[in-house]
Amino acid sequence: MQVTDEHVKALRSYLLEEPEVWIPLHKRLLESGRAQGYELLIWAAFVLLVRRMFSPTWSLDKVIRYVAGVRASFGEQAGLIDARVAESLMRRALGDEANTGEALDRAGDESKAHAQLMMLMALASDANFDDSALDDLLNSARELAEQCQ
Repeated sequence: MQVTDEHVKALRSYLLEEPEVWIPLHKRLLESGRAQGYELLIWAAFVLLVRRMFSPTWSLDKVIRYVAGVRASFGEQAGLIDARVAESLMRRALGDEANTGEALDRAGDESKAHAQLMMLMALASDANFDDSALDDLLNSARELAEQCQ
């Protein structure tokens, strides 16, 4: 499974909040069965952004507060993000496997994907990337994803 230019384009359009581009690309990738490289790219970008925000030192309290802040920004729609799933995904991205499996095992694939995408958008927004920095992130994420294959 290779990360393609189409995968990168889809993620770029998502992070730039271009639903008119992202939604058809995302749908086409899922329906065509070519989403595996795309899923790896999303995970790699998520890992890079989580580590950028919380490394070199991080604490569970910081992760919990960050997730709570993101959820609070959704107001009445805070429930769209399962806090335990989001926290567990972030901890896993930071290399902490302890106690993350239970929450992730209980969550459905849709809940995990939704939490990951919503947190990825928040992390990218907080990073306030210009076009060049976003390209650097996507290139690094592509490299990381291809190493994980």
